Amino acid sequence: MNDWLSKNCHRKYKKEYYEAFANLSADTMRARDSIQIQIKAIKSSCKDEFGNYHFDRLTDSEWNTLRGLYIQKK
Repeated sequence: MNDWLSKNCHRKYKKEYYEAFANLSADTMRARDSIQIQIKAIKSSCKDEFGNYHFDRLTDSEWNTLRGLYIQKK
């Protein structure tokens, strides 16, 4: 599948990224998904009706949690 996508689509990252991503363990994928869900929940709390984020609306605790989640995600 990745070979077909690489040949037929514009992709944001290099081929190695997608290969590494496809080889993540199930536990790693679950952990990544959990972090993504938490990030989305915090970001949605400060999103306006036009889809713009207003991070200044977050509490210090929410901001620190969001920053920590982005660090974990790396």
